[in-house]
Amino acid sequence: MTTTQAWSTIITKLAETSIEMQTVPKTQKTPVWFSASTDGNMIYINRLNRFINSVGDSEMRQILTYRYISGLTWQQIAFNIGEHDEQYPRRKHNRFLEGREG
Repeated sequence: MTTTQAWSTIITKLAETSIEMQTVPKTQKTPVWFSASTDGNMIYINRLNRFINSVGDSEMRQILTYRYISGLTWQQIAFNIGEHDEQYPRRKHNRFLEGREG
């Protein structure tokens, strides 16, 4: 997707409501989340930290922070939250994201 196409998608979706989007920068393999809203005249792009801080589940906030802010692997995240299996934080993360899309 080109930059123009991405902004066109954002603007079209913003006409209906505030949105949250996942992007994968060309320089990274890890997706970056941001939220966007509009007042009809301007588009407001909110930082990743604001999105993470809005998550109600404290463990999920830790997982998101370790993954997207600190760039840790799933195994490192598991150890940091007291788990031994990398699948635990990865699955919890994936279920969380699937729930946000619906």
